Amino acid sequence: MQEHLTDQITLKDIADHLGYGLSRTHALIKSGTGLSPHAYLLRLRVNEAADALSRRSSANWRLSIGN
Repeated sequence: MQEHLTDQITLKDIADHLGYGLSRTHALIKSGTGLSPHAYLLRLRVNEAADALSRRSSANWRLSIGN
């Protein structure tokens, strides 16, 4: 999922990739993460956005002090 954060991804896409049915895929993700597949994907996206903002802020700060 991490590699496809900007893609439109569905539970069916994940299930097809894993070779499992929808219910089994949902259960695997929920048991492995504690979140529904949708909530887990949202968390990954938010974390990636926060990391990108942090990197950007850090780069801007370095530029402002001349490093």
